[in-house]
Amino acid sequence: MPEESWEWEYCEVPQCDVDCYTLNGALYLGGQNVTQSGRACVDWGGDHGIDGGVCRNPDNDVAPWCYVTEGHTERDYCDNKCPEAKELSPSLQAAVSTLSAGPFGVGDRAEALDVELIMKSCNADGRLLHPSKPLTVVDGYFFSSDYREVWTAYSQVHSYLFGVIFLAEVDKALTMTPSELNLADAFTTSTLVFSNYPQDLAYRKFVSPEEALDMPSCGGYLNFCLLYTAPLIQTDAGDLYILGELEKWVPVSPDRITDIVTTTTATTATTTSSSFSASSVTLSVRGVQGERVTLSFSGATDFNVTCAFQEGGVMTLDVAARTCIPSTTA
Repeated sequence: MPEESWEWEYCEVPQCDVDCYTLNGALYLGGQNVTQSGRACVDWGGDHGIDGGVCRNPDNDVAPWCYVTEGHTERDYCDNKCPEAKELSPSLQAAVSTLSAGPFGVGDRAEALDVELIMKSCNADGRLLHPSKPLTVVDGYFFSSDYREVWTAYSQVHSYLFGVIFLAEVDKALTMTPSELNLADAFTTSTLVFSNYPQDLAYRKFVSPEEALDMPSCGGYLNFCLLYTAPLIQTDAGDLYILGELEKWVPVSPDRITDIVTTTTATTATTTSSSFSASSVTLSVRGVQGERVTLSFSGATDFNVTCAFQEGGVMTLDVAARTCIPSTTA
């Protein structure tokens, strides 16, 4: 059909009842006629091309204003600024954006930036710390509303898989197997499942392959919980679990920990098999100049090791020695 034959009509778009201005109010055309001091606006009388006793900002001042004396000798600002929009759950948006493994940026003005929250997603120079496989909903979503907000992801470093379980507004405790969580490959040996968000959720459980996992409830509007998995690494000193950089949404990211090497006592060959006992475990940790990266581990006790980067590149973290030194290769 030719364009001249199209039929159309105007729409009646409802207007908001709120009479307020944004930014400095240079575009404000509302009906506010009382100033911040409670004084009535007088008629502009054509001054600046304006008529009537209303608040306006014709000279791009800091806020709308009006004359408050008939001779236009006094003026006063108006204070009907619109309330600023607030994100209801910045932490939820930040976590989902990071775990989705796509690019994103911050949208707040500089003075409103939450630096601590931003840094949970990236390293010191802004490199995003993503999982290897992005967050996706579990298959149970298609069969029951109980699983509508159960999502999983994982990071792979060498042959080790570190799972992420994301629960949002789940108001009942769920029991699911690793396969049902789409994380069977992350549970091939004894696996530690632990919580890291919210801070008051103290959850830690050791799970064997295909053992059903009892997960906590995370009910409430916009509430969410994050559980992480760490595979067992058997060492001469005992069992070891790499918890990772607990300050981040993705504690073990291949963008931060680029390799994990275990060495057997007899042959010094590297392996990731749980049937071997490793004499040493080393991690390759990437950072930028001036950055301090603290990684957490669990064994007989929990402990931390901090890598202090004098220059950017890769450092080698020796778990047994609890030291971190510059790597000979980048």
